[in-house]
Amino acid sequence: MGITEQIRIGDAVYKEIIKVGGTGGWGTLFQSSHFFNTYKSYLQVDVTATGGDDDLRKWKGWVESRLRLLVARSETDMSGMLLFHLHPHAYAA
Repeated sequence: MGITEQIRIGDAVYKEIIKVGGTGGWGTLFQSSHFFNTYKSYLQVDVTATGGDDDLRKWKGWVESRLRLLVARSETDMSGMLLFHLHPHAYAA
């Protein structure tokens, strides 16, 4: 499901909330994404550092920047077709 479809769903939920006076239903609009169920394939990158939280934060930022660059270059090379959806959120190990 692409971002356009997600926006349409969000708009429909918002209109329903407003229709009933905005008194409830906001939780429906802000449901968490089921990222791993939405896509058939995904790439997971695990970043670890032995130097503590400071080193981990630096490496994590560097890896995220390289992934964003990889996505941008790949999309450019593929004539702008959207091939990737970044989901740069940490998950507890």
